[in-house]
Amino acid sequence: MSQRTMLGCCWNVRSLNNKVEDVLAYMLDNSLSVLFITETWLTETNNNITAAIKSAGFKIVHRIRSDPDKSRGGGVGVIHRADIILTQVFLSHGATFESVSAKFKDKDGVNIFCACVYRPGVLSDAFFSDFDDFIGSIFVRFTKIVICGDLNIHLDNCRSKHATMFSDLISSYGLTQLVTDPTHRLGHLLDVVICSHKVIESKSIVVNEPDSSIFPSCDHFPVNFQFGKCCSSTTDQKKTIVFRNLKSICMEDFQSDIESELITPDSTNFEAIITFFNTKSAEILDRHAPVITKEIQDRTAAPWFDGEYKRLRSLRRKAEKTRRQTNSTADIAAYVDIRDRCKNLAGKKKQEFFREKFNRHKHSQKSLFAFVDTFMDKDQSLTLPPSDSLKETVDEFNKFFQQKVEKIRKQLSPSVY
Repeated sequence: MSQRTMLGCCWNVRSLNNKVEDVLAYMLDNSLSVLFITETWLTETNNNITAAIKSAGFKIVHRIRSDPDKSRGGGVGVIHRADIILTQVFLSHGATFESVSAKFKDKDGVNIFCACVYRPGVLSDAFFSDFDDFIGSIFVRFTKIVICGDLNIHLDNCRSKHATMFSDLISSYGLTQLVTDPTHRLGHLLDVVICSHKVIESKSIVVNEPDSSIFPSCDHFPVNFQFGKCCSSTTDQKKTIVFRNLKSICMEDFQSDIESELITPDSTNFEAIITFFNTKSAEILDRHAPVITKEIQDRTAAPWFDGEYKRLRSLRRKAEKTRRQTNSTADIAAYVDIRDRCKNLAGKKKQEFFREKFNRHKHSQKSLFAFVDTFMDKDQSLTLPPSDSLKETVDEFNKFFQQKVEKIRKQLSPSVY
């Protein structure tokens, strides 16, 4: 089982629908393993947005806003690398906030519970009661806990009654809120990274404020952090590549060896001459640029990810690093320009890919519908959430519906039943 340091992020993106490619690029540029995302604005469990996430080598566990009176906005999700085994956990709670929960294992095989939460609307005391019940239901089942999201509470205001109530609530469970810098453009601390002891390194918390200029429609800043080394896959998804470092060749020495050693042999046999040149050329090349064997992570790439797009993405990453180092107006503008070019090229490549796929399947209605289902992430074969065992999945469903029934009964008057 492979173990590696995992990087995470908490971010209110204010709609995945119009910036899913930018969000995925941010995950790739920052080597993120897990992204806790609020305000997804998704209205379906599976659609072209979730399909785009999966085609880029990621997976998503999310919940759409269920309140019919608040159809626009909301929604929470966890986007993670496809090689990370993340299992959804079903928990019910009050209607004052939205959440989606999951778990994965640490290096010792212990489950780490993680939840993405979002609290919209007017803040009331009911939220603290609901959140207390929510943490209580987690606390009896898990010892390692991570809760991220946007609570829309001004935690930077030490005089705020609500900020004090929230701090007292999580501390009563031995949990710590790690974010200390403002996470909103207006200077308030609204987004949280809450965890139990040492699940997340407190010194690793970074609020990427400069990224507000890169994503103008986002009024929240991404909050990056680091987990410990966690088990991310049941199999080592690696591949071996073989290459030569041709850039390291000293051209003067290389040319000198060719001139002195590649002398035409005294032979009239054409095959012997060819063999001599091949052998001697290989010897010279091996001496100046020996074959290097390297093992790398084999990550799933989007099917339209070709050489042209790969080169432009490489330039984008370089521009991103330069922008972070200097934060100058010129470097920010240069990065925005190459980011937009990269985004436009990605759209073009995707159109070409799906147009070719459509033309291939258009003569068969059955094949065409199967292709459309894939494009819209409507694969019906995945009927159950991933789990360590079928019994665990059944128990999760059973507990979820028991809590549902108990909640409904509490809302009914005794005379009804």
